[in-house]
Amino acid sequence: MFRVTLISAAALVLSGFAAPLEPGMSTDIASLIRTAQAAEETAASGVGTVNSVGAAARKINLTHEPLPEIGWPKMTMDFAVAEGIDLDAVAPGDAVRFSLSEAGDGSYVITAIETESR
Repeated sequence: MFRVTLISAAALVLSGFAAPLEPGMSTDIASLIRTAQAAEETAASGVGTVNSVGAAARKINLTHEPLPEIGWPKMTMDFAVAEGIDLDAVAPGDAVRFSLSEAGDGSYVITAIETESR
């Protein structure tokens, strides 16, 4: 939580640089802003186990641990997966760490997923 707060604070301090890059503007500043915006968009993150992957439908079924940020208990469910996420990188049985964002219709979409070391 402290890291998100720190990143959010940095984004506020740098909000004057939120416009498109001006000539001579540091890409490090732009990267920091994008990181802060992504952190603000993340509703929850958690860990779980992949049960199935539907690459064509961009869906994944996970059994995840509780997600206290959004008040969810441990459960098994299907999630939509954001474009740009490589579903070939995960397979049934994989332990994963993931991030969710609200899709705007009350549902959540996986915006980041990576396998965990065993």
